[in-house]
Amino acid sequence: MKVTLLDTETGEKKEVEVNCRPWDWVDGNYSDDCNRIGYFGEDIEDKQRKKIYEELLPEHPEVKDDENICLGSERILLIEPLVFEPESEGDLPYTARAANRLYPEELIEKYLP
Repeated sequence: MKVTLLDTETGEKKEVEVNCRPWDWVDGNYSDDCNRIGYFGEDIEDKQRKKIYEELLPEHPEVKDDENICLGSERILLIEPLVFEPESEGDLPYTARAANRLYPEELIEKYLP
C-alpha cells in the first residue's frame, strides 16, 4: 500500500510503500509518529525523541533515557490517499482524516482538504 506522509515541521513529503492494511494507518502501528517518523531518517527521529524527552523530564524525572518514549501524534501526517478503498465487500472506506485522528485538529485542518 502506497501512502504519502508529510513532516509538518520541515514540509518534507515522503511516498512510502508498506505491506499493511488501511486499518494499520488508522488504529494500528502506523497511526502515530512512533512508526511514521522513521521514514524521514534516523536523525529526525533522534531529534524528536530528544525534544520529547526534554519536555517530559521536568515532570517525570523517573524517565532515564529517550529510547522508549512514545513520540505521540504531533508531527507526521498521512496526506494521501484521502480515502482508502475498502478491503472487503461491505467494509466502509477509511479516510486520511481517520488516519490522523490522534493529531491536533489544527494540523489536520491546515494540511488536509
